[in-house]
Amino acid sequence: MRRIARLRRPSGPAVSAAKQPIAPLACPSPAARASIHTTSQTSRTRPATIPSRSPHLAHFYSTENQAVPRSLVTPGAEEDVPFSTRLEGDIVGEGTAQEPQGGLYVTPPRRTTAKRPDEVADSSYVPATIADGLESVGGLENWWEKRDHWKGDFVGFRPKRKIVEPLVLEAAVRRAVAEAFALRQAGRNEDLVGVWPEGDLHQMRRSLQLGITVAEDGQVSLNGDVAGLLEDLSWKDGLQEPAEGSATGDSSAPRKAAKKTVLSAEEVSEHKESWDASWKSVALDDPRMKFAVTKRIFQLTGQLVPDHKLPEVTNVHTLLRVLQKPPKPQTLTEEILKRRQELVELPNVTFSAKRVTRGDKEKAVGRFKLIEEELRKRDLPLEGHGFARKNKEREWLKGGV
Repeated sequence: MRRIARLRRPSGPAVSAAKQPIAPLACPSPAARASIHTTSQTSRTRPATIPSRSPHLAHFYSTENQAVPRSLVTPGAEEDVPFSTRLEGDIVGEGTAQEPQGGLYVTPPRRTTAKRPDEVADSSYVPATIADGLESVGGLENWWEKRDHWKGDFVGFRPKRKIVEPLVLEAAVRRAVAEAFALRQAGRNEDLVGVWPEGDLHQMRRSLQLGITVAEDGQVSLNGDVAGLLEDLSWKDGLQEPAEGSATGDSSAPRKAAKKTVLSAEEVSEHKESWDASWKSVALDDPRMKFAVTKRIFQLTGQLVPDHKLPEVTNVHTLLRVLQKPPKPQTLTEEILKRRQELVELPNVTFSAKRVTRGDKEKAVGRFKLIEEELRKRDLPLEGHGFARKNKEREWLKGGV
């Protein structure tokens, strides 16, 4: 009969394991669980686990009163702060809206419970038995839709309306190029990757009036009111001050950033007459300048240059080729009418704006009247499939819409 060989001791260092009796698995009582929780917090051999989230966000995860670990409490802070002040951030008055530390929104008030009729001290109080005539006060209906409950509005970097007109896009590209090179010539390289004020129509016209000259060695020089352009690109305490000689006339009164406005195609064409065609040869090989120009174009027009197109952008001409795309025709008929006029002149060819059905063919030869008469005899619809039952599965997939 075969026997199992005796296992040898491991050849490594001796491992000393303390012999501890194995306790049976049992559910401790609530008092025992509380004592175990307290012991685990004050034990020196096994410190309590500190949650990874911030204490300021604790009320988003749980509403129960939990003990704060002593490692998060500054020594001597509990003795100096009064007890009422310590509980001010934890206890919220019932029925009152509490504003969080961020100050961006106001949370709904907590639910309150009215007193029982026998607890009211007023002897003349008569409890109501029906709800007729009672006014509805409070509630959480449309709480987050009210503007009074929000302290700040979201301001997007991208405009709501994307610009697709070729002339307006060209004006935005010229403005972005002029502003980027003006900042680099002024030594404000850190502002190239920052957020620039959008400006108004007056600032837009000032940037388009600048002259852009490209030398033989590729150096770019700006001619015109460069100082005013740099002033338009400066933020002061979150506000934008109008530059000297602006339309307002008051350079000391700060104003907020103007709304997103663009020039019309007619006005852009007037400015384009004074532009030199050499400005499209401005090199954009520098990644910092390329990022500044494309970022500004995205802010003004909503046109984002895809990442796979960025290596192709080497100068302004290639950038315009990426941005200015001809609008796609909606139908094949429109494309033929615009580009293939010789097909329209053929006598045996006709074009239709929609799909030609069998009914259209019968109407063209005059047989549809006979078909209508036969359909009336059989009490069938003349057009469409009104007699057929609707697809129930389609309604189920749409959720009953």
